[in-house]
Amino acid sequence: MEELLVASGATVIASPGSRGDSSLVDAFASLSGAADRFEVAPEIPLSQVLWTRSGPYWNGEMARTLRHLPTGTPGAVLLHAQGAGRRAALLGHAQPFVVTEEISGDFDTPGPYLVLVACRLDETGSIDAVRGFAQPILSSRYFMPVQSAFERDVFHALVALQERLDTHGTDCTILRSFSGQAPEQPIEIQLVDRTGSRRELQIQMAAGDPDTIPARNGDAQSYALTPERFADGSFVGWLEGQIAAPRPG
Repeated sequence: MEELLVASGATVIASPGSRGDSSLVDAFASLSGAADRFEVAPEIPLSQVLWTRSGPYWNGEMARTLRHLPTGTPGAVLLHAQGAGRRAALLGHAQPFVVTEEISGDFDTPGPYLVLVACRLDETGSIDAVRGFAQPILSSRYFMPVQSAFERDVFHALVALQERLDTHGTDCTILRSFSGQAPEQPIEIQLVDRTGSRRELQIQMAAGDPDTIPARNGDAQSYALTPERFADGSFVGWLEGQIAAPRPG
C-alpha cells in the first residue's frame, strides 16, 4: 500500500492551478495507473488484478478474471471506506466488506481509509477476501496518508490556504515523504510567487512539547506544530508571517 500511494503521487498535493479539480474518480485513476509498475506474479501487473470498487467481487467478474490466470494468482480490491475494523471495511451505503482473516492498520485514527484487500480463489473456484490493510487518508479527493485526526485537520487547513494563495498568484505545493517504518515525516510546503521566487517551509508534527523538536539546521522556516499551537492561531500567524516576509536575496 505504502509504495503504491507514493508511486501514484498521493503524497503530493499540487497547487490548484496545476492539478485542476480533484475527485474520488481521479484519485483512484492515479492509483490504477501506478499499479502498472508492480507485479503480483511474473508478467502479471497489479493493475490486471486490482479493482477499485466492490461490485466486481460480488458479481463474479473478479473470480472469472483470476480463473483465466495461472493458478494461485492473487487479486486485490482497493476500497474507499468510511470506517474499518479488524474484520470489515464500512463502505457507506454498500454492505460491509468482510474478510476471512483480519484487516490490520491504525484504527485509532478515524476514517476515511483506503483499504487494500488481498483475495484468492478457493477450492471451489469462488473468490475469497482473505486479509486487508487500512490506511487513514485525508479525504475522498486526496489520498494523502495521515497518522492522526489532528494531522488530518492540519492538512485540511493547508489545502484551504493553498486555494487562497492561488487566487493571489502564488503556487503552493504540499508534500511529505511517507514511510510506515518512519511515520514522523515533516510536511513540506513549496511556494512560488508571481515573480518566480521560491520558498520552502517545513512543519514537524509534535504531540507534546515543541521544544523537543529542533528546527531543521536552526532554520526559522521550520515549525514544530502542536494541537495547542494549531488551536490558538499561532500556527496560522507563523504561516502568514513566512508568506509575507521578503524573499532572501
